[in-house]
Amino acid sequence: MRLVIFDIDDTAWGLNDRICNMLGIDINNIKSFYIKHNTELSEYQKEQLLNKYSDPEIFKDIEWYDGFTEIFKLEQLDCEVIINSNCNSQDVKDAKHYELVDKLGFSDEKVILNVINDPKHKEMHSDVFILVDDSPFNLAKSTALYNIALRKPWNTSEQGAEIIGDKKVIFCDTFKEILNITKKLLTGENKYETYKN
Repeated sequence: MRLVIFDIDDTAWGLNDRICNMLGIDINNIKSFYIKHNTELSEYQKEQLLNKYSDPEIFKDIEWYDGFTEIFKLEQLDCEVIINSNCNSQDVKDAKHYELVDKLGFSDEKVILNVINDPKHKEMHSDVFILVDDSPFNLAKSTALYNIALRKPWNTSEQGAEIIGDKKVIFCDTFKEILNITKKLLTGENKYETYKN
């Protein structure tokens, strides 16, 4: 069975958009996924951002991108869909779990939420058909046949491109576009060459 893995934060909803709007930070200054490496942010702004990533209140009443709630319909195309998302604390994990499982009704077995200390690390399946993720670190180490990312400042910047290296990534501007490309890849309508960088 072909495996399709979806990240959540800044893939299925605008985590950094929400935080930056609250803090008055220009999201385009987040050029590095690893917050401490962002030279265009002050030390105080970095500290503010990191604190918010661990605040469960940020992860309540999530406004999902258009199309996200339909991802499990992809399983009609002979694949298994899994959500795999990192969390900075157990409280954040509980908040995300409530949003995904209790409110959206997604199956508990299909939702993997990892409490981690290192934002650059994510436990990944080894045999993946499609990975959808915004992190250049996860895209770089992905063994998926196809890698898809929502275009963000930290994965399209010079630093992001350097981390991704020569790994082929399909960049999209909306989640709906991600969904449509995923469907085409699952049905064999389009081959990877169509989406070369």
